Amino acid sequence: MLAPTRAASTAARCRWHRQPQSYHTHQAPLNNNNIRRRRRKPPCRRSGSSAFSASLSLLLLLAVCCWCGREAAAAAPGSPLTLRVRMPDGAVKRVKATGADTMDGILSKLGMEKGGGGSGEGLGTNASAGSSTADGATSVAALGLGNGDFLYVKSNSAARAAAKAKSDALERMKAAAVGDKTGGSKFVPFPQHARPPPPRATKRVKTWQDIEAMQAQTFSLKPQKDSNVKKISVEQSAMDDFVGYLKQTGLGKHRCALLFGRVSPSTNSIKVEAMYEPPQQQPQRREGGSSSSSSSTYDPSALAEAARVAVEAATLEDGGSGEFEAEGSAAAADVARAVRVAGLLGLRLVGCCLSHDKREHFMAAADVATASALQLMSMADKGKEEGVFVATVTVPVNATSGEIATEAFSVSNQTVQMFSEGVLGHHQPEPTADKVTTTVAVKEGSKETMTPETLGLICNVAIVQHEGVLQTRFPSANRSKAASLSDLKECLFGKIGSKAAAKNQKKQKQPSFLKRLSDFQLLLFLSRQMGFSRDFEELCSVVQKRDGKSPALDKLKVVLENLCDA
Repeated sequence: MLAPTRAASTAARCRWHRQPQSYHTHQAPLNNNNIRRRRRKPPCRRSGSSAFSASLSLLLLLAVCCWCGREAAAAAPGSPLTLRVRMPDGAVKRVKATGADTMDGILSKLGMEKGGGGSGEGLGTNASAGSSTADGATSVAALGLGNGDFLYVKSNSAARAAAKAKSDALERMKAAAVGDKTGGSKFVPFPQHARPPPPRATKRVKTWQDIEAMQAQTFSLKPQKDSNVKKISVEQSAMDDFVGYLKQTGLGKHRCALLFGRVSPSTNSIKVEAMYEPPQQQPQRREGGSSSSSSSTYDPSALAEAARVAVEAATLEDGGSGEFEAEGSAAAADVARAVRVAGLLGLRLVGCCLSHDKREHFMAAADVATASALQLMSMADKGKEEGVFVATVTVPVNATSGEIATEAFSVSNQTVQMFSEGVLGHHQPEPTADKVTTTVAVKEGSKETMTPETLGLICNVAIVQHEGVLQTRFPSANRSKAASLSDLKECLFGKIGSKAAAKNQKKQKQPSFLKRLSDFQLLLFLSRQMGFSRDFEELCSVVQKRDGKSPALDKLKVVLENLCDA
């Protein structure tokens, strides 16, 4: 037997080493199915520049065709077409129109209010919520609308919110006015002071809870420590004019006035800029001439009616003077006119001023009732937070010594709630007495009474004076001597100065034309001469903004010169 060669032994050794590896890895025998085939390389694509150019040309051709078709379909002024209108609820309405029809005309065809009327309806060509509406005078042809195009009805949220706020204020005013007629108001100014509903009548023995429920039906009067109004500042010239007229008439003809100004909720203060005296008559002295006769004070009915008209006029749009003229009351129309002028100057009704003879008590029964009604209507108009800023300025007059003072008060929250529920009546049997008359018994201290004292129903208010922007030089309205055009000419173009300076022949610096115009009584007189025209509203705007360099001031000066020379 031949010995194995070196090559044969090496091959055997390699087989011996590969056998375990082949055994453990379970390698399958090679065949054609297990051979991984090489993926064929995709064919090379052609360059995309030619395909892109063809697509771009096609798109441009389509755009030109669409534009030409839209121009052809655009409405001519006289061509009829049908427009589709998408309503806010998603419904689609079709409207026959021409190119000359306006957006307001299309709204009228739909039976909707015009967009310029303040209700907030408008038409737009964009369906998005934030897009604006087209002007009501814009025509269909100007918008380029064609047959079958869409319009979208949109609401002006700001105008609709303002209309809703005015409607809510009128509803609150109606609810507050119910208390004066039926003895109970639907508007609750201070729920924390309101009485709970009466308990149900039962035949069982009354328990302690039933007794407490019955006691809760009675108002328990408690003095209010802090007033809603901390301070009131009155314009000095307006107060001097009011007091000066009292001295001029011999301190026997008492007056009342409405106060117009601004409020500051942050400081709980009121700043009075103008005073307006409504038409009023001196009350007749009673038989016997007692010290509590109504001739010792102002006309309460005139002030109460003026306050009611003033609040309602301020609630309506632009003062609403025409609303009160329709009622046939010249006095109410005059009050509404004053409210509208004050509104153009940025002022609102903030209280009332009244004069009376010197007496021991601060506010009489009629004063408390009128102040309560004024604050109740103010809260119904301006809201519970801002409407509480109402104050009453009293001017006690000592006819013997000629001494005149000014004081300020506000009624408590509980008093306003009593008035709203009809417990405190508007018409007081003794208007100048120091006690009010209630419809039901109230608890004052430890006893029940129907004539509580006015001292526990009011709060003190600090009063100061300031020199405001609006000066009072022009004769006030509704006095014994009416103002005339000669007074207007003297105030606007005459020399203004004191008599002492004229005697001493001292030259005084004359006020500017803007400062001469800054007079509430003068502007009220101009509203009767010019009406609430565009020139008058522009005049009030210049006075409010204190714009002495306004180009409109020269034009208004010419208009007023022609008015004075007429």
